[in-house]
Amino acid sequence: MTDNDKMTNILTMGRSCVHLDLDNDAEKTMLQCIRSGEYREYGPLTGFPELHELIGEDLRIEAPCEVCVTDGGVQALQHVIGWLSREDTKNTFIDSDPAWVHSRNFARDMEQKLVTGKISLEDIAEGCVVNLCSPQNPVGFSYTPAEKAAIAERCRQVDAWLLCDDTYFVYEPEYWTDWKHVYNQYPERTIAIWSASKIGLAGVRVGAFVCHPELMKTLVFGRANALGSSVVGQRAAIAALKSKDRWLPALQRQVQDNTRYIADRLAPLGVTVSGLSNSVDVSLPAQCKALDIVAEMGQRGIEIAEGTKFCNPEGYDTNYIHLAVSVPRSWLERFCAVFEELINV
Repeated sequence: MTDNDKMTNILTMGRSCVHLDLDNDAEKTMLQCIRSGEYREYGPLTGFPELHELIGEDLRIEAPCEVCVTDGGVQALQHVIGWLSREDTKNTFIDSDPAWVHSRNFARDMEQKLVTGKISLEDIAEGCVVNLCSPQNPVGFSYTPAEKAAIAERCRQVDAWLLCDDTYFVYEPEYWTDWKHVYNQYPERTIAIWSASKIGLAGVRVGAFVCHPELMKTLVFGRANALGSSVVGQRAAIAALKSKDRWLPALQRQVQDNTRYIADRLAPLGVTVSGLSNSVDVSLPAQCKALDIVAEMGQRGIEIAEGTKFCNPEGYDTNYIHLAVSVPRSWLERFCAVFEELINV
């Protein structure tokens, strides 16, 4: 067996990628882009205008805004957080605990304030930066529309910045009902981060930051992708967003079904399964160590992650494993069978 064969046979479930066939026209569109030779040119410096419009519609932003396309949502976060840290070195970066390790690393030059669980209004002070991620990565809790509206209003009152990491927003419970973006409530100092990774396009690296036109005049400079983002990736994102109503409900249903399946399957083991996006965290009994479980799974061709890989906790129990559920049911069945074997040893 060659190295390529080994990679093909590995179930890569450790990151929140979508390994499902989606009827989103992305693959066909990317092939057309390659065959036409369009990929040989740089794209527009801030992305295709059509993609700008679709991202604004996807986030349901109605207030004046501009979009800048980046090489993935992580690059957008890094650029925006770096810009905010340079704007005022006295800014405090408020983040939930536990939170995604990279956001916190990007904000290391700010005075960081960690909030246990959900961000509360009392923690928001003048000039701070509130990092609002819903559903929260990695623990998965979600803010209600009322909670988000209250946070935005508090930020407005004290002239704070509101950074909305919307990587997982399509998995929020209210997405198809009364979901509205708080940007519309406080556009002056709200910056939204959008990513195509959780709708099946993780590998093409397309993301964006969205902000008020006046703010974009300065925020747009100093980007790592100053020559524009992938033409092929942007065409794929355009195709996926234009066909969203056709495939996204099915993706959401399968993610929900898979989450219920794994929770029910593992319930007899006494573990806790939590998560509201396309990945879940599985707690482990004290006698089992996350690093050992991850290593054993890897030996059996199943790639998962242990708790500290994605979050930088402060006194938080990290003895859990993280895995994607936006995968074929057969992958989860194989994972559960191996997990049951390891836990029962």
